[in-house]
Amino acid sequence: MSSHNDFLNRSRQQLDDSIEHLDGETLSRLNQARQAALASQQKHSPFSRNWLPASVTAALSLAVIGSWLLYSTPRPDNLVQTAQLDDLELLSSSTDLELLEELEFINWLVEEENAG
Repeated sequence: MSSHNDFLNRSRQQLDDSIEHLDGETLSRLNQARQAALASQQKHSPFSRNWLPASVTAALSLAVIGSWLLYSTPRPDNLVQTAQLDDLELLSSSTDLELLEELEFINWLVEEENAG
């Protein structure tokens, strides 16, 4: 590993030395090319500063709508509990059972009259 680090250090030193010995014209052209590349990058950036407010607004809107939908819809476990409570109330009510027995008796009487 140290031979690899030595190689990198020597390469870096040689490149740094070669930059120091460049003439002014070459340095100027390199600087112009760098500035042109940076300007081109800023023009063609897919996420420019113009889209930042719109994307933040859209993200916040989605978060608000999502949380509203999440907390406003009834959960299935609540619906099951409500249905179970309704069934329990129906079964525990004695008046409803008596009414059902009376209706069955009346139905039997009507069938007996129609049969006889």
